[in-house]
Amino acid sequence: SIDAVDDEREYAWDNLIPRVVWRGSDYVFLSKNYEGFKGNALEALRDIAASSNTTRAMESYVKSPDIGPRLRAVLMSKLKPSKFDARFFNWGGTSAPNAEERSALGKHLGVDADKHLGEVEFGKYKYHLDLGGGGGTTWSGGIPKLSMPGVLFHHETIMKDSYFDSLLPWVHYVPIREDASDLEEKLAWAERHPHQTRQISLNADAWVRDFRRAKNLLRHNYEKLAKPLGERVLKGYLIPFERAHADPKTARVRERAALASVRVDTSTSTTITTP
Repeated sequence: SIDAVDDEREYAWDNLIPRVVWRGSDYVFLSKNYEGFKGNALEALRDIAASSNTTRAMESYVKSPDIGPRLRAVLMSKLKPSKFDARFFNWGGTSAPNAEERSALGKHLGVDADKHLGEVEFGKYKYHLDLGGGGGTTWSGGIPKLSMPGVLFHHETIMKDSYFDSLLPWVHYVPIREDASDLEEKLAWAERHPHQTRQISLNADAWVRDFRRAKNLLRHNYEKLAKPLGERVLKGYLIPFERAHADPKTARVRERAALASVRVDTSTSTTITTP
């Protein structure tokens, strides 16, 4: 919440850092079962490090269809640091094969971040980027970035999280192609249309506030999880939402009404329902 920061002026739209920011793992994009699968950055980083002209090698890879969207954004950041601030970050260490080599390459080429950026730091940027990993989406990062003062450049892929259908391109976010090849083009659009971009950010913030309301989260889980399970596993049996998640006040009123409609004849010990 902006109310929790020390200086709200740093998070005013006109004061935000006008660069695209991203931090994330050097992970594959999708799995090998999908046509759009891309491996991690290791092979490309080896090739770039071995080149006599690393800048030219990076430019070549940015144009290549053979790399994943995460590496493309990171290389664009190396080539145009005034526009992009995208780097890999190792969230919790790794025991993967070639981990030491990968770490050394990252430091040598400057594609890895030394420390994590928290939400306080992220919030100071005007343009946020989410880039799918192995599952094709960033389910844990999308909503926080939608709530930031800046605007989200959302990575549209063949995979979707449960809430994606309620978000609209150019209304709640600026869409980015699956290979992220249009990232610079979309940044140029946002810079040419600051008022429209600002409105998209405001729309996204309003969406997050509404989505995070307890009743709406319950409704979302009911529609996206409970209903499909009820139809496929429980053969259609499902408690209606209004009954499963009745408002406490409404539930108490109904209870009292039900009790009031029944009186006990103590002389005969017979329960009589009042018409």
